[in-house]
Amino acid sequence: MGEEEKKEIPAATILDVLSRYFTRRDLIWEYLAKTDAEILAWLKAIAQAWGVSPVVVPPIVVPPAVPTPAPAVPAAPFSVIAQPEGRIVAQDSITTTDTFATICSYTPKDGKRFHLTKIVVSCEEDVIAQVFWKGEQEITIPYVIMGKLPFTDWFPFNYWEEDAVKKIIGDGTSKIELKAKYVSTGATCYGQLVGEEV
Repeated sequence: MGEEEKKEIPAATILDVLSRYFTRRDLIWEYLAKTDAEILAWLKAIAQAWGVSPVVVPPIVVPPAVPTPAPAVPAAPFSVIAQPEGRIVAQDSITTTDTFATICSYTPKDGKRFHLTKIVVSCEEDVIAQVFWKGEQEITIPYVIMGKLPFTDWFPFNYWEEDAVKKIIGDGTSKIELKAKYVSTGATCYGQLVGEEV
C-alpha cells in the first residue's frame, strides 16, 4: 500500500472566523429538524440491531395559548399641552411685488414675550417670505416657496431664547411681521402668523 497523501488544512479565512459568531437563523429550524431525524434513524437502527421492540410514544398535545389581555393604561392625572400654543393668529393677503411687503403683522403687548408657533404662506406664484421683528430685524431666513403649494413652518418654544438682542418682547408698538416678495411674477399671496404671549 502506498502512503496516503496528507491533506493540509487550509488557513482560516476572514469568513471562517466570522462564521463562528453568525448563524443562518433562517435555516436553524430546518437544520434542527434534519439533525433530529438523523438521530432518530440511528436510534431505530440500533434498537433493531439489538432486537429491542419499538416503543410507541403518544404525541404530546400542547394546550392552546390563552391570550393575555393588555394591561389597562391609567389616565394621566394631568393634561399635556404642546408649547407654544397658537392662540394668537394674524392673517391677511397681498399682491406681491419685487420688494418685501408685509402680508400680516402682530404687535405684542408691552412686556410680553411673543412665542412664534408657526408661519403659513401660500401663493399662486413662487415667492420669498421672511419674518421680521421691529421693522428690519430678521427672525427667520428667507424662504423660497413654490407657487400653488402651502408652506408651514413650526417653531420650538424657546425659539431665539438664547439671543437676548432678538427676543421678541413687546413694547406696545414694535411689530412682528411676515413679509413676502415675488421671485419672477406678482400674484396674490396669503400669510398667517401664529403664536402666544407669555
